[in-house]
Amino acid sequence: MSHRTLLGCAVLLITFTSAYAQETQRQYLSGKGSDDAVPWEFFCTAGAKSGVWTTIPVPSCWDALGFGSLNYRQDQPPFEQGKYKRTFTLPPAWEGQRITLVFDGVLTDTQVWINGRSAGDKHQGGFYRFSYDITPLVKFGAEDANLIEVTVDKHSADESVNRAERQGDYWIFGGIFRPVWLEAKPPHHIDRVAIDAKADGSLAVDVFTGDDGAVPRATRRVAVRLREAGDSVATAWVMKDFLGKEARVETKMTAPKLWTAETPNLYELEVQLMDGMDGKTVLHRITQRFGFRTIEVRTGDGVYVNGRRMILKGSNRHSFHPETGRALSAKISRDDVLLMREMNHNAVRMSHYPPDEHFLDACDELGLYVIDELAGWQKSYSTEVGRRLIGQMIRRDANHPSILFWANGNEGGWNTALDDDFAKWDPQNRAVLHPWELFRGINTRHYRPYDEHVKLCNGPDIYLPTEFLHGMYDGGAGAGLADFWEAILKGKATAGGFIWALVDEAVKRPDTGQMDTAGNQAPDGIVGPYREKEAGFYTIKELWSPIQVRRVGDGYEIENRYDFTNAKDCTFTWQLRAFGDVWGNGKPHEVLEEWKQSVDVAPGDVQAMKMEMPLRAKDADALAVRVDDPAGRELWTWVWPLKIAEPVPPTKSRQLPFAKTLRMAGPGKLTRTEWEATADGFVQLDYAYTCEGDVDFHGICFDLPEESLKSMRWLGAGPHRVWKNRLAGTTLGVWENPINDTITGHQEWVYPEFRGCYAGVRWMRLDTTDGPIVIAPQDPSLFVQVLTPRFPEKPGEDRATTSTRPLLGLSRHARADLPDAGLSILHAIPAIGNKFHRADQTGPQGQQNRATGEYRGRVKFFFGDPPRE
Repeated sequence: MSHRTLLGCAVLLITFTSAYAQETQRQYLSGKGSDDAVPWEFFCTAGAKSGVWTTIPVPSCWDALGFGSLNYRQDQPPFEQGKYKRTFTLPPAWEGQRITLVFDGVLTDTQVWINGRSAGDKHQGGFYRFSYDITPLVKFGAEDANLIEVTVDKHSADESVNRAERQGDYWIFGGIFRPVWLEAKPPHHIDRVAIDAKADGSLAVDVFTGDDGAVPRATRRVAVRLREAGDSVATAWVMKDFLGKEARVETKMTAPKLWTAETPNLYELEVQLMDGMDGKTVLHRITQRFGFRTIEVRTGDGVYVNGRRMILKGSNRHSFHPETGRALSAKISRDDVLLMREMNHNAVRMSHYPPDEHFLDACDELGLYVIDELAGWQKSYSTEVGRRLIGQMIRRDANHPSILFWANGNEGGWNTALDDDFAKWDPQNRAVLHPWELFRGINTRHYRPYDEHVKLCNGPDIYLPTEFLHGMYDGGAGAGLADFWEAILKGKATAGGFIWALVDEAVKRPDTGQMDTAGNQAPDGIVGPYREKEAGFYTIKELWSPIQVRRVGDGYEIENRYDFTNAKDCTFTWQLRAFGDVWGNGKPHEVLEEWKQSVDVAPGDVQAMKMEMPLRAKDADALAVRVDDPAGRELWTWVWPLKIAEPVPPTKSRQLPFAKTLRMAGPGKLTRTEWEATADGFVQLDYAYTCEGDVDFHGICFDLPEESLKSMRWLGAGPHRVWKNRLAGTTLGVWENPINDTITGHQEWVYPEFRGCYAGVRWMRLDTTDGPIVIAPQDPSLFVQVLTPRFPEKPGEDRATTSTRPLLGLSRHARADLPDAGLSILHAIPAIGNKFHRADQTGPQGQQNRATGEYRGRVKFFFGDPPRE
């Protein structure tokens, strides 16, 4: 990093005479996360495994480990307590330092004793960092000379805390679920810093001190300097005298590297508190990471970062793991951010509380815009409690450049008396949202049907739905996204949106080992509880790819939807591919030739390009292009057919076992069914039928014994099934899928699902106990249905089993009707709805199919023995 000019306060080059600058020392009393938790003694007062002292890993959620009671949505009496204790030893070098005990998050009310003496007032509020000065309570000398005792009430004594945190639509956990540590600082130390670093290079640093007053404040100075994260080259020091417990240092950097989700450039700020009498002695030093960027909310227009209008592409994320509840690790956080980046997210909303700090660290490093949220699910904290918790949240999180907004609760869970408190702690004065309503020019309305969604996209207020397309089972999330997203991209005052939700929150019950989704209340995810990728994952990945490649006539069109990245910085890898055959011969996606060809397309532009096809194109089945972002992550791979060879049967087909069961799929009347044994060995069916009106589906179908099916292999769009309003997310190729009985988001998460409709099928081989059956539709615009998809409950019967507030009918829209058949050839397939909307409320693709007369088709079949090897 080259030196850059700093302007503002006095800039000095300083040679310090102290042997070292005193830094904050940290000693963990727990693990740093769920993956390295350490045992504490533990006593649960009620429920399972209660009434006896044992041990428990810390951090953890005790109910996720089989203690007490495991509840969804609200606590159930008797309200258990967890009592914790352990001994610890302080390093001798810490004597004379200020000793602080820090809890990063405890659910919910916390009382602490050190060596039998209270550490301070009970803390209330489960998702926030809090601390105690325990300097006068600790002992030095003997090993394990100190005893910490903690009593945690799962249910708070403050009813506003219970309303805000423990009556939400999610699992209610208890325990010390985030790390616990000790800090040692010099008596005269820096308590915290708050940074405002803008895109023009201006930098303001508010430095707050904590000390015992022994050093006159007028004789102290603060010095700051910065460097790019990981770089040893630093700028010159900027100094300022302290006149109180707070000082602001202002300066400016020339041409800093800016932070965005596309370019997550980070800097490190080193802050030193100095004895001003000699100007050299360093009393305390800390380092803080940050980024230069400017956020603007332009009324009636949009949200801007560094002068560019943003379209936020995100989902809602709970801090959740099926085996550890809310107790997570830095690896889980980083993996979740990478998962969202893989899905082409550029944003995430924290629902419905602040996350672990290591999650925000990962967002800073890898690039995601963040909405950080004060807890409150349809009910709010009292003003007194909320004011304290806002301070705790922002003191911890203020310097993360990834955070664009604060959210004051969720869906009515906002206390409006607290709206102006966020700015008291945040020198950047980031905007505050009320998720679910119009507030200060930003409309975050949730779950609007398509027609209203389109109107809101065009103003007059900025439209940023913080929840939309509520996933449930296989409905929502990706289903309907193509239409909803097109409206957002075309809107005059849009800022993007956040899909509900990232993860199916199924707990692995410690009592039975089964996966529990609280009936239909928790299977809302784009991915499963262990982050298994559902079909919607790939739909979102394709639709949200910032580079879009389209085949137009004899050429191709490149659209760059990035905000800051030129397409030439991405890698375009073109391939000629050959597909293996129906019998498994050849590689499914053999690359015959590969070359790279980049395109100079500026952010927001579209450019046509011609492709000079290589000579080997005559031997290829398809042309593919994979686009990788500048970090080497795949954005998406598009595949277009060049020629498709029809499968060759090894012998003549025997009589088809299901031919006599041919019938209409859906309404209508068969008018022609002609079977013919062809010279190439197939049995060919020519059919025709008439159908009129608005219908969910239409076509022909056959019976096929479900118990006879073993697997399928096909050339077509895959590997996932499709719905009418979720066709994106599949690619042309040869795919294989063993039979499974997965119901999306319900009990098992084996993907891809077997049952359902498949698009673009050129041929499909069903392996049965009686031999293979090959189906070759002569029109790839048709759909092949294999078996009938299942759903968890019938409409009106989907009540939750673990909640005291059973919810009726929540899944009635997240289902679709298809023929009750083993095999269907369909000319039209149904769309699927979501938790709150019928399919026809999700946009044009969600409407019923308009049938208008006669439909014809030709399908070739083979039933017999596979070729001998």
